[in-house]
Amino acid sequence: MKRALAFAAAIFAPASLVLADQLPFTYVYTSSPSGGYPDSGGELNDGVANSVAWDGVATITPAHVAPLVGWDGVNPVVTLTFASPVTITSVVAWFADSNGAAAVALPTGITLSDGAGFSQVFGVTDPAGAGSTVPLLLDGFSLTTSTLTLDAQRVTLGGYHWTMASEIQVFGTTAIPEPTTYASALGILALVTVGLRRRRR
Repeated sequence: MKRALAFAAAIFAPASLVLADQLPFTYVYTSSPSGGYPDSGGELNDGVANSVAWDGVATITPAHVAPLVGWDGVNPVVTLTFASPVTITSVVAWFADSNGAAAVALPTGITLSDGAGFSQVFGVTDPAGAGSTVPLLLDGFSLTTSTLTLDAQRVTLGGYHWTMASEIQVFGTTAIPEPTTYASALGILALVTVGLRRRRR
């Protein structure tokens, strides 16, 4: 009987039990990337975050910029969709910091919103040096949603007109589903108990 109870408890863990994780998502663009640096299929969630395209490289080749998606003269806007509601506690957006090269600049700020009342603006500080993509940490919030829009505000001064990204990572928790009714839990528990009794006979 103890074995049966343990089995039932493992299946019907309460919804309050959560697991911290990097959350998978699909995405669509509200502002399309420019033709020279398109998204060939999943660049922003393929696990390739760092690109060293401008880190001391004299000649830039297609291989250097392959992980990057680029926007010329427009704000990058991307909407992420999750398979079911999740609780998001942080986002890491990887954007290119070319260190003054190729008219590429980090965004000046990033807005996260869910279209249902949540909207938060994060300022961006350009780190010293760099010359590659850098992780921009957006945290200090907790949002339960099934969609999230990231809107990056591009630099409009100094001749910079390109904004380039390589990866978006979302972190948070997903609740373990609870049973639809307590009756279903009791039903399975009864079946397990009967099965154990039959084995003992």
